[in-house]
Amino acid sequence: GILYFYTVDLKYYFLIFWTVLLLILLASMGAAFLLSNVDGGKFAFGFPFGTYVSVGIIGFLMARDYIPYNLKLGAIRKNIFIANGLLFFGYCLLFAVISSTLQSLASLFIKAVDLHTMLLLHPAMLLEDTWFNRAVIDTAVMFTIFALLFLIGLLFYRGGLFAGASVIGLLLIFILFGFAQGFLTEYFTNLYQNINLLYFLKLFAVGLLLYVLSYILVRRITTAKAR
Repeated sequence: GILYFYTVDLKYYFLIFWTVLLLILLASMGAAFLLSNVDGGKFAFGFPFGTYVSVGIIGFLMARDYIPYNLKLGAIRKNIFIANGLLFFGYCLLFAVISSTLQSLASLFIKAVDLHTMLLLHPAMLLEDTWFNRAVIDTAVMFTIFALLFLIGLLFYRGGLFAGASVIGLLLIFILFGFAQGFLTEYFTNLYQNINLLYFLKLFAVGLLLYVLSYILVRRITTAKAR
């Protein structure tokens, strides 16, 4: 029942999102065509820019709106947690498959019309830009983003604005400190030089761990929202 509710509710968001993203892709191709006579002109488009942000937003909204709504309908917290995980793994996998397939089709069209000013960006370019690599990378990254934003959404819901903002503030401080001290710069430099598909599988494991940890908050959640 919970999965059916999620599927029906997200169907409209799904259709609107992909319609808008395809229109942006067509507009990008049009802009790239206008740049075809410009020396050195390039126009870039990347499906991940839209899909990664999309799943993050839904992960946050699930914690803020969907869980309380299901509790009011009498759903059990454990069932909500399991349904959320199953739904979002499937959702991320579906987005990854659609995104990778559309990029393959767009690449074929770009080559067919020799639209050399159009660039399709994807993290898989760091490895080998194949359909399989794009699908695996997108699934891993999107699920991890979902788990992180879902956890942050729970912190905002359970602890209020102060708790949520404090966690985000600490994360920002850590990132700034890491770059200032150089260890994050060194980490990303080494990652860029040695990245492989196994890294993204490990990233998926991190996302899975974050989601499992979120159960600590889910099992005590109520319909009363903290302020």
